[in-house]
Amino acid sequence: MYKIYETLNGKTVLNTTNNRSFSLEGKENTDYQQFKQDIVNGVELLDADGNPIIGDELTTFIGGLA
Repeated sequence: MYKIYETLNGKTVLNTTNNRSFSLEGKENTDYQQFKQDIVNGVELLDADGNPIIGDELTTFIGGLA
């Protein structure tokens, strides 16, 4: 499961399985590459408040992944 946060440097993602965080700005980052694959494969994505990102919002988010 992943949780997305807005920070001063852009969006940061926390992998709640291993407690590693990474920026969505580092597209070459292996954590980002795994995140992208996991989200497309249906792993749950939460907003900063712990609410699931679903439906059109999730589709738009996935469409924006590089």
